[in-house]
Amino acid sequence: MSGLTAEKVVGVKVQVTTASGESIIGTIFTFDSNCNCVVIEEEIPNTTEKNIRILKASFLSEIKVVGVPEKGIGDKALEKLPYVEVAQIREREGRALEDAHKKSGHFNPNVTPEVQAVFDSLVKTMPCVWVDNDVIQVNKVVYVTPPYNADSCTGSDSTALTRVQKVLRGEAAGRGT
Repeated sequence: MSGLTAEKVVGVKVQVTTASGESIIGTIFTFDSNCNCVVIEEEIPNTTEKNIRILKASFLSEIKVVGVPEKGIGDKALEKLPYVEVAQIREREGRALEDAHKKSGHFNPNVTPEVQAVFDSLVKTMPCVWVDNDVIQVNKVVYVTPPYNADSCTGSDSTALTRVQKVLRGEAAGRGT
């Protein structure tokens, strides 16, 4: 794709074949000649959703044009991308990373999906962590042990203990147990 610019190819519908033999049909969203990458917007069948594929041009073994934009390639009718406030994006990224890191600590691969659901119900309203591999610690004062029901709670703070038991009873009622 050497010698091409984004203005020449944006909006063109293509069918590309990758070096690994995968066939992708989509519309070129942009082409970056500096890094030699093409961004293809791929429609997902039977939905309004789209995949965005970023591919190195050198990874493509074949490119076929299967359609051109109605207004023409490089026509001013093609919309320009809106201005992006980088500081806002970095702030949003930071919050998302912080949230993902926090949520990753909530997952316990050593318990069943049902037990994980109990933890997820508790953590929605109270700070919880896993301790000793399979014990849920709530508000640093209440402990929920197997079988993870209201009767398996212990703790020194009666108000917190009552609240955790209430959530567990409601969660059990929601599961029909």
